[in-house]
Amino acid sequence: MNDYTQKAVITWDQIKEDSVALSRKLRSDFEVPDKILAITRGGLIPASLVTRPLGIKSIETMGIETYHGQSQTDAINVIKSADPAYLKDTLIIDDLVDTGKTFSYLKEHTQNCVFATLYAKPQGAKWTDCYIKDFEQHIWVDFPWEIEDE
Repeated sequence: MNDYTQKAVITWDQIKEDSVALSRKLRSDFEVPDKILAITRGGLIPASLVTRPLGIKSIETMGIETYHGQSQTDAINVIKSADPAYLKDTLIIDDLVDTGKTFSYLKEHTQNCVFATLYAKPQGAKWTDCYIKDFEQHIWVDFPWEIEDE
């Protein structure tokens, strides 16, 4: 479990701006695959936003849970498996790589994939191939799609 002592609030405008920057960085630095695997739930919106500038029309999702609220669990819970065709030669997108647990798991189960996120923390950065902004490990990144149940 992480001790989050600060919060960074991300706006919808930042998500759009950073998704455009991610698509540009991917296009300039990688041979971008022609299909995307969005890691749900956080990777859905960034994946959707990079499809158009990258010219990608083929999208699949895979649900992986490692958090319950702000507490990270020890287990990887695969909520929804992906079509096996998306586990090879695919652009895999999530919103944030925190500890790297999700991407570490995926790297064991995929081949020749490009891993990309909008944001990375120090423990997780080594697990992604491409990201736009860094956050310190102790910062909770609050995304605009995270609505607390009241």
